[in-house]
Amino acid sequence: MIHRFLLFTLLVVLSALVPALFATAQETARPLTFSGPRFLVEDLTADFHSDGRLLVVAGKIKNLSFTKVRGYVTVYLKNAHHDVIRAVEVEVNDNHPILTGQAAPFETTANIEGIKGLANVSVEFVETNRGNF
Repeated sequence: MIHRFLLFTLLVVLSALVPALFATAQETARPLTFSGPRFLVEDLTADFHSDGRLLVVAGKIKNLSFTKVRGYVTVYLKNAHHDVIRAVEVEVNDNHPILTGQAAPFETTANIEGIKGLANVSVEFVETNRGNF
């Protein structure tokens, strides 16, 4: 009689554990998701003109996302400590959408006369809207 009771108890415990084991296996079998870069800055140039008084910054933004996007670029003029001296916002692709997989141009000219300590330039793309437009 005790033997049947122990067998019954073991079966009850196993019936509770087996679905939990499969649920755990299903949880760990799901692929991990992550978000990669959606935009890439390509062909970035920063050239001095007019005896060093003007800085022309140009490049392209490549759309790596799955939908068309629209946005602008913020060009940061920085000193050697990477502190922002000046920031300039520039339209990308004349404010037309950038299609998936395509690259769109931007260009700006900044008067840097009187700016001391300019050491580098960085660019950030800011998405204003995406999808259907």
